[in-house]
Amino acid sequence: MTTLYIKDADLPMVEKAKKELGDSLSSIFIDCIRQRIEQIPAPKGETGKITVETRNSSSARTIRKTFEGRWLIDENDKLTAENDENSAIQWDNYVTYRLAQTRKGALVVYACDPNDDDGEATMEVYDSFDDLKTAEDDNAPRYPDNVIAAFADALGEPYDIELDI
Repeated sequence: MTTLYIKDADLPMVEKAKKELGDSLSSIFIDCIRQRIEQIPAPKGETGKITVETRNSSSARTIRKTFEGRWLIDENDKLTAENDENSAIQWDNYVTYRLAQTRKGALVVYACDPNDDDGEATMEVYDSFDDLKTAEDDNAPRYPDNVIAAFADALGEPYDIELDI
């Protein structure tokens, strides 16, 4: 058995929780702990349960998606787009990219703006690195060259950025 102590200043919040969420503070507490633990990513390179939150737009509802896999590039890597001034495509350099490999070998690209909790967050699944590197949106590359190069490096795949100079 564990005893929890609550500061007097937090008592109004506890009473509100009882009223709004039910009388069982124990079940509320365990639900909160379970949710927080699920949000802890598996250590980079180790297979485990991965949960990401996706949104199609800033006004869309958040959807949680879970799969077994391992991070190859995670949020600590802070992988963002590098814009080329000679390119017609300009990337949002606030978006960070992560790469995971599922237990079955698929590749998962998770892209989001870590500074915008209500912004767009996407998860795309690819069967192979070739599918990932050739992915397009509206006849334009889905991912910046430097991001694909980082993914290739994490996977041990060869990849050259072709320059038109």
